[in-house]
Amino acid sequence: MSSLSKGSLALIDGLPYRQDSRLRLLVKQSELDFDEEQLGVSQFRSHADYLLEIIWQVNPHLEVGLLPFFPTFGEPKEYQLQLASLIQIGVEAGYKVIAMALEGTCYDSISYPLRKAYEHAYRMGVAIVISAGNSDPFRNPLIHARYTFPVVGLSEGCQVSPKFYFRSYYEKKGFGAYGGGVANYSGQPISCSSAVVRFASILEKTAEKPALWLNQIHKCCPADAIPVLTEDKGLTMTRLMDVSTPILPKNV
Repeated sequence: MSSLSKGSLALIDGLPYRQDSRLRLLVKQSELDFDEEQLGVSQFRSHADYLLEIIWQVNPHLEVGLLPFFPTFGEPKEYQLQLASLIQIGVEAGYKVIAMALEGTCYDSISYPLRKAYEHAYRMGVAIVISAGNSDPFRNPLIHARYTFPVVGLSEGCQVSPKFYFRSYYEKKGFGAYGGGVANYSGQPISCSSAVVRFASILEKTAEKPALWLNQIHKCCPADAIPVLTEDKGLTMTRLMDVSTPILPKNV
């Protein structure tokens, strides 16, 4: 039996219902303050269970750092302050990949505290892997053009959704990397939540310096292509509505 490996992946999501020796809580239990009956809390807890299952499909023996988060609906400032605080904790704890399978609500800009948390993480070499958004890809208001790496779910064969026709928009935002994984049974793209944690899990065990590596990928990838990271093919790129082909940046 393989032993538990101390990884560098932290997850910002709900406090899962499941208890597991592979899970490391990065805040004190006494500091957790949430109402189980509050709208969205139970869904967030189940969501975390689902994401952890995907992470451990990729790496069954990985210790995951958990940063419990619960949305404050209708209060965008508190929502973003929570995220900024959790990112800071993850960075100080030494994690090199922070996965956020979350989308912003009730606002269209990033607050100063959250932007500073993003910037600090980026300068410390931490890759913040974030959901690109399911209904309107790459318009998640939590995305920062420079400091975050948005990820979108792709279909089987790493095919790109027809929604990617708006090239000028993502060029303006300057996204660093995209990724996907295994398609669901219907052949449709996997959800962004699934793609985020699958991408982050593969990234954690692929690159010694994840943020630097993703930036190098972005620089050498053609403007009309999307970098993709999968378990079976490793690093490839997919052009709009084209088949995936190899790209060559070296691991760092």
